[in-house]
Amino acid sequence: MASTHEGGNLTRRCGSHGYIVGDRLFLGDLTHRLWLENQKADSDGRVIRYLHVYCDTLEVFALSDDSISARVPSPIRWLRIFARSIIRRGSPVTEEGSPQWFVDPIPFLSPRFVLDPSSNFHLPTSNLGRVTILWNVADRPFKLFGHTLERGEATIGHNFIVSPDGSAKLSEVTRICPREFDTRHDIIDMLKNVKRIEAELPTLARRLLSLAVAGMNPESEQDTALDTCLHKEETKSRLAFVSLLTRTSPAMADVSRAASTLLFRLTIPEGARIWVPKHTFKDRDRLLNSWLTAARQVEEDYNNHKAELRDNRAGDRSVALMKQITKFQHQDASLDLKALQDRYERGMNAVTDLALDFASFKDEMSKARREFNTAVKQWEEDRRSEADIKSFFATVKLIAAIGITVYTLGAASGSVANSSVEVAEAISMVKTAIKEEKTSTSMKKAMKIISAIEKMSKGVDTARKYLLEAKAKIADKRKSGKTGASITPSELLPPVQLDPVNYFELLNQWDDYMLDNDAYFAKILKLEPHINEADNFQLAVKKVVGRARNMLEAQKELQSVEDKMRLAMAHVELRAQRESECEKLASSTPDAELIQAKLELGLKSIRLQVFLLFHETFCAHAFEGNLTYFPTNIRFREDKLASEFFTDVAALESLRGEHPGLHSLMATEEPLRFRTPTNGAKSNTSIFDPLWKDLLISEGRVAFQIPTHHEKAQRKCLASITHVALLFEGIEPSDPNADKDDMSVPLMVEFGPHMLQLEESGDESKFLGSTVQIQCQPSLVQKVGTRRKFYSIDGATMRPTLYTTGCVRIRQAKAKDGAKIKDWDLSTVTAIQLELHTESWGDAYGSD
Repeated sequence: MASTHEGGNLTRRCGSHGYIVGDRLFLGDLTHRLWLENQKADSDGRVIRYLHVYCDTLEVFALSDDSISARVPSPIRWLRIFARSIIRRGSPVTEEGSPQWFVDPIPFLSPRFVLDPSSNFHLPTSNLGRVTILWNVADRPFKLFGHTLERGEATIGHNFIVSPDGSAKLSEVTRICPREFDTRHDIIDMLKNVKRIEAELPTLARRLLSLAVAGMNPESEQDTALDTCLHKEETKSRLAFVSLLTRTSPAMADVSRAASTLLFRLTIPEGARIWVPKHTFKDRDRLLNSWLTAARQVEEDYNNHKAELRDNRAGDRSVALMKQITKFQHQDASLDLKALQDRYERGMNAVTDLALDFASFKDEMSKARREFNTAVKQWEEDRRSEADIKSFFATVKLIAAIGITVYTLGAASGSVANSSVEVAEAISMVKTAIKEEKTSTSMKKAMKIISAIEKMSKGVDTARKYLLEAKAKIADKRKSGKTGASITPSELLPPVQLDPVNYFELLNQWDDYMLDNDAYFAKILKLEPHINEADNFQLAVKKVVGRARNMLEAQKELQSVEDKMRLAMAHVELRAQRESECEKLASSTPDAELIQAKLELGLKSIRLQVFLLFHETFCAHAFEGNLTYFPTNIRFREDKLASEFFTDVAALESLRGEHPGLHSLMATEEPLRFRTPTNGAKSNTSIFDPLWKDLLISEGRVAFQIPTHHEKAQRKCLASITHVALLFEGIEPSDPNADKDDMSVPLMVEFGPHMLQLEESGDESKFLGSTVQIQCQPSLVQKVGTRRKFYSIDGATMRPTLYTTGCVRIRQAKAKDGAKIKDWDLSTVTAIQLELHTESWGDAYGSD
């Protein structure tokens, strides 16, 4: 496809259908060019009545009220537009004005087709029968036929059925029809006429992906800051649109996966520099070199085979080469269906476990809230003049209300009972609390969260239905006891792909909002006279806050794995489809150009797969090497040959040699030791919550956060964790007769995903990484003189930063029926001790 089609010339014609593909198109030109094309129609009257437009950016004229304005000089039964972005060209058009779009004056059969029907100059619009527009972003809320174009979570476009009087009936478009990816024409003729075998929508999707990848490169020598380059809104917009367009098409599985993967990596919290991979640069670099060697061999075999294709000697060699191409994709562990299915089942169990936990906990929370509200009401009546205190109370109640709502929503999707009524009641409770809250900052944050929750709630019942159906199928298969009885991925997943929920954004908003929690409670707990009920309410709020976040994480994991499973299944279908097509072509009288085009599509899949791994390797280096600027000797492109990728890999490896800090790290001789605070009072050296004991008993886990100013961290810059030791002091087994001498305690430390890094200058940098889990198995009886056992972070796993969030927890065993076995009595734990060994680049400037 050409880089741009500003003139809007037809790129293909099929009967009465005309197709236009371009980067940046202007709506006025499109309708004009259609009129010119129809003027040249054959004597048989074969004119274009269906116009299909595909572009990255669509420019439109608009009136002062943002109604899109265009002339339609030739009748169009259906105008179909796929545009990633819609923007207004020039100044608003006045109602009296006549926009001069065209160089040559032409007789218009009808004036503007998209004005508000209430406009006093609107005339009948018989030249248009139907308009469908699919889009992602717009620079203003445009209107079409009097309707404002608004996209919801599940909406990808709008459909307008136009009446003779110029009014239109509006409906939302939420799905892409699979036929959109068909050529509607003989592909051999298409190959000879337009030099490709893919239809316009796949062509647009590939082009947008290419533009998105190119958009991650610096725009100029002055614009090389890493976070600026990688996280442009336009780049994310293109990736999001490609994901929307391709997510239901197996034929586009490679493009869909590339777009969704890159979008995930670029969608990080505001202020964060880069996404941190799960694996180290060394591990990714080794794998990348292995893939590139295999990819180069495939490319060499293909080049050698092209001569045979020209001589029409394709035959079995083409089939073998296609199988070689599709086999390459099996190297990608992230496409392992069996592993994904296991993760999906674990995710379902986590959601339903948390739903059951909620059922037992909500009465406790309700009781604590009632008692606190009663005590607060009495306190306020006694001290009517203290308005600022009332504001504190309102904020705390709002925090609690939002926590309950988030948790209720999550629990509803995993509960056997229909919880939609509870969700509605919880949302209503938050709205009431918002009205009482007077602090604008807290109110704005709350409104963002509740808005996201309301969007999520629409899909809860659907998700819940399919989750419970899948669990029932698994249970039935297990009860049958038949050998080999297992659930297939197609049985496990919902029959249709559910509309995605932005759990990632909600989690970020949630974490930001919860930072205020402790501060508000600290003020309330200092009030005189002391409100005794505040202690219980604070604990209840902390419990629901922790549970709510766990539920969001569980829902996010379930949705993420579902998406990955669908992509993996689509890849399987795509590979089988390509092999089958190649076999059919080879067994018939083959068309050399067609077979070559099919093989080249396969090679594009390989290059996309390699690029994703290269991008991951780049991110690993950027994190480990504390890269702040984009390297001048690397340019992202998703369609490079293997030899070109080898050059980029060599450039990355040379960059690592320029960072002495990577090779002269300073390790701690004595571990950094962190303990839980005693007597419920938070000490300056504790990274754990002062109510850790109650939270441990309630949830089986305790969160922690290591700040950059912590005195034990000694302001170590660019520090990462290398070894971990964890003890639950005083813990006892549930069985009093157990042989304690030979027992070990199954513990887990989780680091991430939010991490801070202290720069050499003393500045902080924010990162978002994968959660790193380290299993610790200390002996129950700690004998005097015995050295503590430290557990190292696996060499292939990216080390978390020292300044990280995380949690410590017990790993409970499970029975065959999936129920948790309470092996340990957590009420006996007297303290938690976490010890860390680190490596760093030294102390930050200005450190004592």
